[in-house]
Amino acid sequence: ALVRFVVNQCAGRIHVATGANNLPAIRLYESLGFELAGRFETPDGVAMVAYRREGSTERTPDEASGG
Repeated sequence: ALVRFVVNQCAGRIHVATGANNLPAIRLYESLGFELAGRFETPDGVAMVAYRREGSTERTPDEASGG
């Protein structure tokens, strides 16, 4: 719910990152229109993926209200 709210309210580019094996988060981001921006490892060796989404100033009333 929080990610959907932010996506609906933000007119700019949104960046997110999650663990490369966190399939529920990856599916959520992709379902909301995020595109893979890159892969990286933390200093501790944790594999991560980064996603980005271009925000839109044009939202339907339903989208703007979180529906």
